[in-house]
Amino acid sequence: MVPLYDRIRADRMGYERLPGGWIIVEIPIRERLNAGAQVMSAFADSGAADVAAAARLLIKTLEGGGKILIFGNGGSAADAQHFAAELVGRFNRKRRPLPAIALTTDTSVMTSISNDEGFDHVFSRQVEALARPGDAVIAVSTSGTSPNIVLAAAVAEEIGLNVIGLTGLARPGELL
Repeated sequence: MVPLYDRIRADRMGYERLPGGWIIVEIPIRERLNAGAQVMSAFADSGAADVAAAARLLIKTLEGGGKILIFGNGGSAADAQHFAAELVGRFNRKRRPLPAIALTTDTSVMTSISNDEGFDHVFSRQVEALARPGDAVIAVSTSGTSPNIVLAAAVAEEIGLNVIGLTGLARPGELL
């Protein structure tokens, strides 16, 4: 049973109590959604040219017979896998599969490199092993400062690959 004081306080704050003690916080959800919409609107104005340039670079890579290598840590690793899946799969329409590899999926490779070389090298070693001239990499890092992401992007540039960095900050750290 929820004490009366908690029910009154929750109601006044825009909360809704559910069985099991869960609370739906309607006001902060609305505020966060509105803030997200503002960010997307601002990005549509400031980032559209960058997104178009990245798309052109990926198209040029694929038309030239290259492949796309994608990597990131944590949630960014999941983003890398999803992006690769959409390219190899069919995203929106039936088409030929596009060559893309998420460097976050081979646990044997990732753990052996991390054990032998250190986690900072987990993606750079894979870039060295798998990348060829004409390929591109997409480096995903919320902070733009993850050492293993920054190192892999630097190695890709040394090899002569095109590098696209996706960061979550207005100031992308060391990545870009």
